[in-house]
Amino acid sequence: MTEIFRLSTSLPPVSTELSRGKKYDPSMFPAVEGKNWWVNIPAWAAGTWEFGNEVEHTGVEADRGLLSRLTRPGFRRGQPAGEAWSSSGKLDFSSLETFGSRGVNGFFGCQRDRQGKVWERGFIIHRTDYGEYGYHAQDTWEVLSASPNKIVVRNRILVIETDDDDRVSSVGRAEHLYTYVPYGDGERLLTVSTRTYTPGGKPLSTRRVSRLERLVSEFHPINTYDGDDLAQLFQAFLRERGLADLEPVARKG
Repeated sequence: MTEIFRLSTSLPPVSTELSRGKKYDPSMFPAVEGKNWWVNIPAWAAGTWEFGNEVEHTGVEADRGLLSRLTRPGFRRGQPAGEAWSSSGKLDFSSLETFGSRGVNGFFGCQRDRQGKVWERGFIIHRTDYGEYGYHAQDTWEVLSASPNKIVVRNRILVIETDDDDRVSSVGRAEHLYTYVPYGDGERLLTVSTRTYTPGGKPLSTRRVSRLERLVSEFHPINTYDGDDLAQLFQAFLRERGLADLEPVARKG
């Protein structure tokens, strides 16, 4: 039976430390326990990608049966997918943008094992601070499922906005579900479900969009990123799980 992932109906309320008017401090973000675990991803998901136009769902429940409609034989690229899409929405590549070597919205893989399989970090904590713009955020990314035909990733974000005196002016929360499926030779379909929440954890709004992504370069290992030694972390993960025989060939130099 296929497991179905849905957006959370509520989230735990934010700490009272995030009350409006309080002086901002990085310690206001809740502590999140890091996990060094990795997920084997299918070959079609790895690499560097460019993406085309986004199309938006017209209703909160508009994604029922969406993937079966988009992947069924005879579906034409550039054709709106029935009433589930806005009237102007089309899946095509008339507008292009290329991800960097590691895109927040993409899933590319970081390491390759000795058997040639590609692995991605299963859990990531990321912090963004733009103090001059009054923007501070903490993201957690977690792989919920990685099968031969689908990858599902959950992203939760807490944003603290500050005023000119560096005091808390507002707090925002959101949850995203990224679902990737293969769409054709060198292409994949991404559907993103997003829900925003009040500081108390109640849902505010829900949005769903989809787009096609096209492979522009094959996978290559990423050994360091954002200050982390990914090669070392991957090696430690394999050893902890008795998979030392899968360790990549040692790096030279």
